Amino acid sequence: TFSRNLENTTLMFPELSGIGKQINAYEVILDGEAIGVDPATGKLIPFQETMSRKRKHDIEATRHKIPLKFFIFDILYRDGKELLDMALSDRRKLLEQIVKNGAILTISPQIVTDSAQVIRRYHDEQLARGLEGAVVKTWDSPYEPGRTGYSWVKFKEEEGKTGKLTDTIDAVVMGYYKGQGKRTGFGIGMFLVGVRSGDGFVTVTKIGTGVSDRLWKEFRVKLEKIKTKEQPKEYVGVHKLFTPDIWVLPKIVVEIAGDDLTKSPSHGAGVAVRFPRLVRIRSDKSPRQATTVDEVTKMYHNQTTSHS
Repeated sequence: TFSRNLENTTLMFPELSGIGKQINAYEVILDGEAIGVDPATGKLIPFQETMSRKRKHDIEATRHKIPLKFFIFDILYRDGKELLDMALSDRRKLLEQIVKNGAILTISPQIVTDSAQVIRRYHDEQLARGLEGAVVKTWDSPYEPGRTGYSWVKFKEEEGKTGKLTDTIDAVVMGYYKGQGKRTGFGIGMFLVGVRSGDGFVTVTKIGTGVSDRLWKEFRVKLEKIKTKEQPKEYVGVHKLFTPDIWVLPKIVVEIAGDDLTKSPSHGAGVAVRFPRLVRIRSDKSPRQATTVDEVTKMYHNQTTSHS
């Protein structure tokens, strides 16, 4: 198994050694996500907890306590044939022929509709199950790795219930500010994040909410390893208002949500995230896969159009 940025994660998922009986192919590349399942309730466990099993002793200690289920979204390759240009409708048919639902692998459920009301109802049903929402895909779309526009759109709680940001943002941590009050003990109280601009990164917001005590400590350990005395050359046009206490190298990607985007003459992205909050650390993404300035600009314009 490989993460989004091609990190080999096979050792994290020893359960996959037994999936041969569920796959009707000699060679296959599948797109999916591993999620922990609470054996007592059957409910899914947050992604961040699943991804915490990175060291061997963590894996051995948790694999029986928290069993994993692998939800399969798509198929990219089968027995010598690349399938990226095949329409989603055809890839789905092929996927259902190749993967047999079982204890380890499960094809992610779907509905096919052109009704906004049906989509909203399905979305709300997923929220009721404790999931984030739904992904809406164009039925004839090819498989295009990375962010490629609006053929695939995440429809999450903010859009379905409150009209907030229509997507989360994958941002790069650029630096952090020392904590005050309760956070003094963590050594970090807020962090500065940015989005990609060409070969560099520009600021888009500071974040201090949505982070548990455990995650603050985890952040401190990660950031301590990549801190640097000088502002990295990749960080372009950082306003003095946002100069962090400690700079860090562009290594960590975080997924952030917010209420909306506002114009900002101070942030390098030209817009700022209002009421930002951390969703999760994206250890499966590299900084080169972070959201771009063009993408947040498009989000801003789409937001203002929908509000008018």
